[in-house]
Amino acid sequence: MPKRFGWILACFVNVVSTTQAQIVSATLDVLSAGDPGAPTPPGVIVLDGFVDVAATDVWTVAGVHCMTYNGATLRYADGDPNEGLQPTVINTGSGNDRFVTLASRPRERDEAARFDNSGVGILSYMHDAGGQASLQPTHCDFSEFASPPPGPSASSVDGWVVRLAIDSAGQDSSSVRLTNVNSPPDAFHPLLLAAVAAHPPPASQYPGWVNATWDVPPPTGQNWYLWGIPEPSTIMLLAAGMACFRNRRHSR
Repeated sequence: MPKRFGWILACFVNVVSTTQAQIVSATLDVLSAGDPGAPTPPGVIVLDGFVDVAATDVWTVAGVHCMTYNGATLRYADGDPNEGLQPTVINTGSGNDRFVTLASRPRERDEAARFDNSGVGILSYMHDAGGQASLQPTHCDFSEFASPPPGPSASSVDGWVVRLAIDSAGQDSSSVRLTNVNSPPDAFHPLLLAAVAAHPPPASQYPGWVNATWDVPPPTGQNWYLWGIPEPSTIMLLAAGMACFRNRRHSR
């Protein structure tokens, strides 16, 4: 394996280290009306990941593991139109569909460079560390590393480093909720659409989205869960059930 990959693989071996990376914050955000690049097409949900790096440090690597549920699927760009669908997450093209899963070093949310010049290489994350990324309709597993790697004197840059694009009929940015807890946020969003989270044990020590910096290589992060609304008939049943519950309480 090329030596230039050695440092990035060491990061993931030490992912459970107690040392905290110099990431001020790392947040997944639903692309919504008013955001750069919005709106999304009907039935498409986009999650963008933003990293705020300490002013004295620089972003180097991220790892993403996402699974979809209840009919939701991940959207990808085709890396080789001559060979059937060959999913890719780098250099997906600013002139192409921008609502696809992608990776880049910190960029502005909708700038062309995010789609045309990702500035990262791709490996796997949880599966077969150092192997090929897994880009499937209901599952993605990849790590991204700055390429070329930044040096210790590189300028600190904050920005968007990952995009997860999800097809889910009947959903849009206003109908979903994003949480860090694997339980519905309320009675009207019981449908789990995606989990940016670890596998079940023994891999549960790995968060679903992590980031690392030059000064502190061990990545840190957390899990994220996307919740949607069920079919209209199910919503009516939920509303009726809640009404009955309230009536019972008032009748006591």
